[in-house]
Order: sequence, then structure tokens, then C-alpha cells
Amino acid sequence: MKFNKHQLILGLVALSSSSAFAAGFQLQEQNITNMGSAFSGTAASSDNASQNFYNVASMTHTPCTNVSLAAVSILTSGKVTTTSATSNSGAAVTDNNIDHPGTFTELPSFGVAHRLSNHWFLGFNVATPFGLQTQYGETKNVRYVATRSELQTFDFSPALAYRFNKHWGAGVGYNATFVRAHLDASLAGASPNGNTDGYVKNEGSDWASSWKIGLLYDLNDATRFGLQYRSKMDVGIRNGKSNQVNPVSLGGDGTTITQSLFNADIVLPETATLSVRHKASHRWTILGDVSWTNWNRFKNLALVFQPNGNTIANVNEHWKDSWRVAAGLEHNYSERWTLRFGGAYDASPVDDKHRTARIPDNDRIWAGVGATYHVNNHVSIDGGYDHIFIKKAMFNDLGPVGATGARVSDASAAGESKGNGDVFGLQLNVSY
Repeated sequence: MKFNKHQLILGLVALSSSSAFAAGFQLQEQNITNMGSAFSGTAASSDNASQNFYNVASMTHTPCTNVSLAAVSILTSGKVTTTSATSNSGAAVTDNNIDHPGTFTELPSFGVAHRLSNHWFLGFNVATPFGLQTQYGETKNVRYVATRSELQTFDFSPALAYRFNKHWGAGVGYNATFVRAHLDASLAGASPNGNTDGYVKNEGSDWASSWKIGLLYDLNDATRFGLQYRSKMDVGIRNGKSNQVNPVSLGGDGTTITQSLFNADIVLPETATLSVRHKASHRWTILGDVSWTNWNRFKNLALVFQPNGNTIANVNEHWKDSWRVAAGLEHNYSERWTLRFGGAYDASPVDDKHRTARIPDNDRIWAGVGATYHVNNHVSIDGGYDHIFIKKAMFNDLGPVGATGARVSDASAAGESKGNGDVFGLQLNVSY
């Protein structure tokens, strides 16, 4: 009967199998101005300081000082139907095969851009580039594979940009990112019972760093191209805590917490975005976006327990590069109002063979609407809404394998997942 450290491995595997409405667990929702166009034209836009996240060179169109403050709400809903499941002891789990793992998440963001001279610009942004949150019920059939999964990142990014001439601008930035994970699962006794299960609750955190570089090219007064590259980020969780309570039938008393320490190294991928913005007429502007994420870097997750330094398992991720394509329209309805519409196709980095139960990731389609209201020459308010259609996904989660290739747990879950998401946001922009 396998029941001990494997549960930590199953918990941390959430980092390799979940999605927060972008490729993998990458987050697009860093401002509201671009939300209405389904985040198209991001690297070629320069309406306000929030867009520094998508291209640090966008600051080169800042006339003075601009400050942006945004709040995004993400509401997910879904239905997971488990067709078969086993506990960590290998016993069949049949008590509750349907779950609705919806969540509500709020993401704040902040940006400021300041013109130092005719050529130099300084900026700073706070954002959440990666993240996930999901909650399976503690009596559901999938509970021995996953219950709670939460990954938070907080990105602090100073940047500097230079305007060469009326056509070219460039910028560089540094990202200091705090990463925190909470990942839990249930632990069965001799037979599965949601009322007498034990549990394991895992948490760890780390600071990581990366850099970014951006270019902005104004072909003429009507057409602009933008390009940004963001480097990979090496996350090294040290002395993470795994708190485990064994059920009575496994030699525990159902209440005593046993704590283990672990290390884990994770590589978060580099990204590149190419965007275009073309003013087709006095009222209409066409927006386009192509972005690439190198999820192929996310090849394996090695888990090392302390203090002995033994590697318990190497989790093979089998992720692949992913692409996102978006297109949108911007309509200057009046002097006060600007309207936006857009759609996107977002490909998943996970293939059918390797999809897991911790939010089965799959391709999705975005549809967005939004608007900007110009209060006066110095203040504007952005509002946006996106609906995300997630393709139905089948999963067969057998868990990770050890160094010999054998499974480290008898817990498993197979089934079908359906879901969608709704994203709302408001943003305040002030120039002075």
C-alpha cells in the first residue's frame, strides 16, 4: 500500500497541469484596455501605463506621466465527471463522481510611466503573470489526486525605454517575481471514506527573476508594430512544507500532523509577442496579436526531500510550445467613448495523452467586448468583459512515476471535463 510522500508529488504536479485561461497557467489579464479586444494588439498599444507589461517600449509614446490601476475578476465554472477513480491504496472510489470545481479570483495590477526627456522614459508595473486556483470537493472521486490547487505570482517590474526617432522605440525591464503555491489532496485509509480520510497540505514559495526587451516601430501615422520578449524564470522552492495527517487505518490518529520539508525546481517559460495596430479610418482601428510560449522548457519536476536529499520522483511533464492568435477592432464612437471587440484562439500546451485531473487543460476560444470613457483630457476609465469557451477534455490521470519508472501512488482518476470562464475588469487611468 502506497500512501506517504506520493501525495506531495501529486500536489506539486498541479503546477504542470493547470490553466488559468491562457496557455498552461499563464495569465493574460494584466490590463482592461486590451480586454475588450480579447487582448489583441497588446504589444503595439500605448494608450496608458498598464500596457508596459505587454511591451516596455510602449512607454515611448507617453506624453508626460501616466498612472493606471486595474482590477480583474475571473469567474470559472465547469463540470467534471469521473468515470473511474482509485485511492492511494488502490481501492475503487465510487461515492461521488460529479463535481463543479468553479472558482472566483481577483487580480489587481498597477502601472506608471514617466517621460524623463524627449528620448528617455521610466516605468514600473505590478502584475500577476502566472497563476491558478481550483477546488475539488473533499468527498469527490478525484480527491485522492487533487483537492485544492492554488498558485500565485506577484511581479514587480522596473523598466527603461528610449525613443530613437519618430519611427523607433525600445525598452528593457527587470522582473522580480514572488511565487507561492498551496496544493492539497486527500489521503485514504484501508478503504475510501470521505468522512475519515486524512489529508496532505503542501505549501512553498520563492523569489525568482527574469528580464524583458521590447521594440516599437511606427511605420507611419496609421500603422504600428510591437514586439516583446520575456525571458524564462527559474523558480527554486527551498524548505517547502508538507503537512500530512494519516487516517487511523494507516496507523495515524486522524489528527496528528507530520511535517516534511522538500525542495522543488520549476522553470517558467519565456514568451514572445508580435502585435500590429492599423488605423483603417478616422473611426476604426484593426488590432492583431500572435504570441508564443515556450512550454517545452517545462519538461520535468524533480522533488527532493530534506534533510537526506533523496529524489523521490521525477515527474515527466510532456508539455509542448503553445501559440495564441487574437484579432480585434477599436471604434472611436465619439469624443468621449472608444469601443472594442475581439476574439482569440488559445492553444493548450498539453496533449490528449498526458492530460491530468488538476483542471484538465485544453484549447479555448475568447470573445471580448469593452470600452473606454474619456472623462477629460487627463482621466479615463476602461471596462471590459471576456467569455472563454474551453474545449471538452478527456483525462486519464495515473500520477507521476519514480526513478525506476514505476508509479509512486495507486491513486488515479479518469473522466471528462467541461468548462468556461467569465472575465470582468475596470481600470482607472490618470495623466498629469
